[in-house]
Amino acid sequence: MWGNCSMPVREREGQPSSAGSGTGSGRGAAAAPVQLLGSPALCFRRRFNMTFNTASAHSSFIIMAVLFSLLLRMPHGQPLLRLASVFDSFVMLFDMGWRWRCRSAPDGGSHARHREALLPLIAMSDIIMSRCLVGQLVLDNFGVARPSVLGVLRHVITLVVASRVLTNAMVWSQWYRIAWAFPAHVAMVVNIMKTNQSTCQSAALAGGPVAERVTRGVAQVLRVLRFNGLASPLPEGPTPLQECSAVLAYLQLSGGLVLPAILLAVHETRLFLAHAEERRRAGLPAERGWHPWLYRCIGDTLLGLDWPFAAALVWVLLGVLGALAEALTLGAPVPA
Repeated sequence: MWGNCSMPVREREGQPSSAGSGTGSGRGAAAAPVQLLGSPALCFRRRFNMTFNTASAHSSFIIMAVLFSLLLRMPHGQPLLRLASVFDSFVMLFDMGWRWRCRSAPDGGSHARHREALLPLIAMSDIIMSRCLVGQLVLDNFGVARPSVLGVLRHVITLVVASRVLTNAMVWSQWYRIAWAFPAHVAMVVNIMKTNQSTCQSAALAGGPVAERVTRGVAQVLRVLRFNGLASPLPEGPTPLQECSAVLAYLQLSGGLVLPAILLAVHETRLFLAHAEERRRAGLPAERGWHPWLYRCIGDTLLGLDWPFAAALVWVLLGVLGALAEALTLGAPVPA
């Protein structure tokens, strides 16, 4: 469950490790974005958690501030939402205390080994808050869009906030490894999407013709910017509620899930390949387990791509996500 970091590895006879070869994976390892902390003798999990300990600690403080603000503004009569917020705050406080306790421990202590155990608790709290329509509570602080440039900009910001992409961004910034983070974010995004219609009925998103016109304009812009070769014809005359839900679903699938997952996977894989190369040079056995296998698959798939081809793939992927969002909200058939 925690990865077989200390198990020996089978290397191909007569071939250099992927981190130092001339393949695409090797280029990714040579361009490792940061220097991993700790000795190469440590498993990658511990080195990764040690390296991003400070960044994830800053994220925990930000999440705590957001939760504290939410609790102050939360009306009475929503005990489950309050309980989920308090529980999430407790998880953040526990994480901070755990970091502090392990601050002088060799090689990051137990926090560097087992911090991923907190992620399911964070995801569970977010799912409960989504089911309790926390998005509507946040949108109560936004006014109705006014017929002005500032009003249009305000409504666009309201759509982004309503999608809860910023919430996902805060959890992504906790720097959990992709094998743990992606399933957690899938569960979070799926449950957020289930509340889109209720969110779009709030006064901030459905408050008059200006809001409807801006939402329709955002939907059209997003449709133009993405690849539409796989999109099915839209049903005629989608309602403002359907278009709002489609915009939120597209933002959630793209900005809240898939694009951050790709960026983290590439970043993390480059670090792992650099770690593997350091172990090879030190005469240490490579790591075995499904995590190293996953990194090597990502390296072989993504790190060797040229930028123009990678950009084209992302464009097509955004088209697939857009078609999926519309299929889920506007009733259009899913493209074959």
